[in-house]
Amino acid sequence: MLLNAELDEFSLLWNIHTIRKSTNDQLCHGRPVTMYTTPTLYDTRDYSVPVERVLIEACREECTFKTEICCDREVHELCRLIMDENDWQMPENAISARHLYTALRIEIFHNL
Repeated sequence: MLLNAELDEFSLLWNIHTIRKSTNDQLCHGRPVTMYTTPTLYDTRDYSVPVERVLIEACREECTFKTEICCDREVHELCRLIMDENDWQMPENAISARHLYTALRIEIFHNL
């Protein structure tokens, strides 16, 4: 949950920051949120693709289990098993999440 909060904050800050004008006239400048929501101001079009509601719900159902972590169930269970075997704790911030991720990758690839 802490990682999600940090990602949400980063996303907000990124979307409202200003991209400065460049000497390269091919590059757009402005705020990403404005560029995304009003593409016509930047002589482009909306590249969004509509997705059927049933597909969104199917994705939600597939990604929601136990701890509401969105990944393959078997991979999640393997990671929890490795964490338990090594007495590794759930991360408390983005840095500890990165360390855990790296350690899990090493452990998984080592045992393949």
